[in-house]
Amino acid sequence: MTPPSLPAQPNLEQLKKQAKDLLRVYRARHPSALLRFQQTLPRLAGTSADRIPQLSLSLRDAQFVVAREYGFDNWGEMKTHILKGSYLNMIEMSLYKVRTRPTNQVQLVVLESKRSNLYLPIWIGAVEAESIALRLQEKESPRPMTHDLMDLLIGDLGAQVESVVITDIKEDTFFAKVILKSNGTRVERDSRPSDAIALAVRSKAPIFAGQSVLDRVGVEFDPETGLPEPIAFDWSSLSMNEIENMLSEEAQHILQKAAEQAKRTGHITVEPEDIMLALMSQTECTGAKLLKNLAGNLKSIELKLENFSRLRERTSNEALPLSESSQHVLRLARAEAARFFDVLIESEHLLLGFAIQAKGQISQVLRECGIEVERARDAVAEAVSQWEITLTASP
Repeated sequence: MTPPSLPAQPNLEQLKKQAKDLLRVYRARHPSALLRFQQTLPRLAGTSADRIPQLSLSLRDAQFVVAREYGFDNWGEMKTHILKGSYLNMIEMSLYKVRTRPTNQVQLVVLESKRSNLYLPIWIGAVEAESIALRLQEKESPRPMTHDLMDLLIGDLGAQVESVVITDIKEDTFFAKVILKSNGTRVERDSRPSDAIALAVRSKAPIFAGQSVLDRVGVEFDPETGLPEPIAFDWSSLSMNEIENMLSEEAQHILQKAAEQAKRTGHITVEPEDIMLALMSQTECTGAKLLKNLAGNLKSIELKLENFSRLRERTSNEALPLSESSQHVLRLARAEAARFFDVLIESEHLLLGFAIQAKGQISQVLRECGIEVERARDAVAEAVSQWEITLTASP
């Protein structure tokens, strides 16, 4: 039973701070702190008030006092109580897929809720993604990789990974904890999610995610489209600075080429046709390859776009801003990236942004070539699947 004085949602870090503050005030010889130690520490029973300031009390003593004041026998008992309570709002997840995209260093692992149609994409490094993927594919390395070594050492020391928890996300950075159990003692250590998950797949430990994390960046599938939809987020509210920070290197290069195209044609802003022509010129990017496969012949599209971009006189060499229509395409592309669990806008998401535009000239050209939104999405999904290890059937 929770002691009456303990907060409804106690925070262990706040209680640690209480203990540190108590020790600091004790060392300042404040009478109230001296009295709290005298009345709570069993070994100080019968010690005179004059004697207590001369003792060398520790942080452990202060933690004991705080725990007893909250109604627990000791700090360890209170800590166990709080940790158990803090995981009541945790959702058990399973590993759904791992994506090792060859075009950039931002890799992806997707967790799937065991009790709802909810998914959590987490962006990790290429090395960690490879480590997870190798284990899932049951491939052996000649010598133990870092996570294999960690798992072996934990077992050799008589401990086990009890669980891993994705605890928080701050400014696109995820935080996690690894919960170890050894000789009945529970040990909790901060970890990067990638390392925690790599350990979990080796030790078969359960993976949990905080409800607050899922509320912020969780994804659920739309039963009509069969594709994931970001939960309660309006991508149109993002500023262009935020959007541009979400461009992959490939997409950034396309935007640079689009600006050059706009200057050549005398545009005062970078128009959607400039971006599409730049995308088509990067023949090795995924978006251009998909467009070619979908349209069959890019020449007719190119001619129509060039007709939109008739030469105009232009004298300034200043950097060109994106037109409102181009900004709209980028926001649509960001939403599509989220549907495919991607943190960065890639060339294929730009293609989808053009296809989705209801009133744009480019979307009309694409429709004339038989490229509808769902057909384009299916093509992107097929391309992305080549870089993924999927562990469970999709909804």
